[in-house]
Amino acid sequence: MATKEGYIRFGLVGSADIIGVLRGGQFCAIELKTLTGKLTPAQVAFGDTIKNIGGVYIVARSTREAISSVNSLLLDHVGETRGDDVGSIKKEQ
Repeated sequence: MATKEGYIRFGLVGSADIIGVLRGGQFCAIELKTLTGKLTPAQVAFGDTIKNIGGVYIVARSTREAISSVNSLLLDHVGETRGDDVGSIKKEQ
């Protein structure tokens, strides 16, 4: 977060920009990068840790890619629990 004095950092070094939990308790982390942005060593380590514990780690290079990734994750989890409360997202047949 930017202030007049500079940036305020919070969270773990290397942690993803967006963090959540999917239905069933699976951890999900999304790192947002520009088209040419590179992951720092700390971000790579964070992503490896998430994947090693069975979580989902996504590097998205656009808003569209981030939204598409989240939609895919939600659709993948519809069949695992009641899908009627997922909102307007419906799994295609």
